[in-house]
Amino acid sequence: MSEFIDASPPPSAHLTTLAQMGYSFTTAVGDILDNSISAGAKEVRIFFLKEDGTYRFLLVDDGCGMTRQELTRNMVVGCHDPNVTRELTDLGRFGSGLKTASFSQAEILSVWSWPSVNSISGAVWDTNHVKKSNAWLLKILDGNDPLLRDDVAKYGFSDRGTIVSWGAISCLETDTVEEAVAAQVAGMIAELHEYIGLHFHRFLGQGLRVSINKAAVQPIDPFMTKQLGYLEGPEQVLRSKDGQVRIKAHTLPRPSTLAENVLKPYGGSKGITSGQGLYIYRNRRLIVAGGWHGVIGASELGNLARIQIDIPSTMDWEWDTDVKKSRLRIPPKVRAVLRKVSPAVRKKSRKIHDYAGSTSAVSNCWKVIEDERNLGSVAYLLNVTAEQLKPVFGELSPGAKANLKEFLHSASEELPVQHIYKSFAERPSRTQNTEVVADEIQKLLEALNAQ
Repeated sequence: MSEFIDASPPPSAHLTTLAQMGYSFTTAVGDILDNSISAGAKEVRIFFLKEDGTYRFLLVDDGCGMTRQELTRNMVVGCHDPNVTRELTDLGRFGSGLKTASFSQAEILSVWSWPSVNSISGAVWDTNHVKKSNAWLLKILDGNDPLLRDDVAKYGFSDRGTIVSWGAISCLETDTVEEAVAAQVAGMIAELHEYIGLHFHRFLGQGLRVSINKAAVQPIDPFMTKQLGYLEGPEQVLRSKDGQVRIKAHTLPRPSTLAENVLKPYGGSKGITSGQGLYIYRNRRLIVAGGWHGVIGASELGNLARIQIDIPSTMDWEWDTDVKKSRLRIPPKVRAVLRKVSPAVRKKSRKIHDYAGSTSAVSNCWKVIEDERNLGSVAYLLNVTAEQLKPVFGELSPGAKANLKEFLHSASEELPVQHIYKSFAERPSRTQNTEVVADEIQKLLEALNAQ
């Protein structure tokens, strides 16, 4: 006779599974920040603190806060039904983000919250206690607990808010020298600045303030819409019963026209090249940053092409949004539209490069030879018939003329193309600095005169 039995996974094993869901440090913090934005926060303060020789991470917001009952409910893993329609400003989905993100980075998750100054609640998940007891035992703190009160007094906002604290941070390599740990923390902070600046740039540009150890996070617009040379493309709207998908094309300015401080947040010219492709936003929060995802192939001349895609959270099932909200599956009908749109925006990128190439090739000192018969090969030759060289050749003996021509041909054949490409990719605005060229030529002339 058939029967139903309880086949629930042991809490200790379940917790280990949750902690291995593939969060990075930045995506884990991003999930916590999602909750702050959903709670209506206007300011978020992030701290990476060293206390008594150990590090602790805190994220503090001035959102609406939670009552004791609300906090207890929200500390339950998977506390929200993903099928329930959410508010348009809600960035969550499964109700697991706070817990799974935290468990992936730390052994202790503490949350203090207060909807008003006289109503402070606290709850703690200690993963070691869960594993030892093999039970989901959540510790609820009294509102007068010293640790809770101290954190709120030191870091919290006076009227309302929430503090998420990670203790015993497991993502840190603490079994090494202190200098190495400090360097790792510094690297994580720098990476977090870039991640939040990019993935939350539309919130940072419209009222949200985020700081990390008191340093403000600056928005990073992946389309460079404020830079000279940016080209705005057409927009399409796809409608369905679950909402609208907005598709908009962008073409970036050529990197060589931008200052080094402008390029730096994007990882220089290499970052521009690797950043080509699709930028998918869910409720204005960036989920997918670059890559063509099988729509078309990547192209060096197409590296200025970007396509912005906006979807609402009501389309989560259709787009197969995961728990981390870091992966999406493009539906077939949207993919079909993107295959039509992508070549046009990439063509604009190519035109910008072609124009730059044609203008840079107009020089009396160089000849650019393009041979379509040889797979479109290109050669750059010093122009031995340039007007500037005629007076020089006129003063040379036949033998000296032959030697000079041989040298110019050799210089053309041995042009350091790979080194030039690498230098331009890393620092385009500082490659072939005319002041440096002039200084070096003067040094060479002085050396010749001294011979």
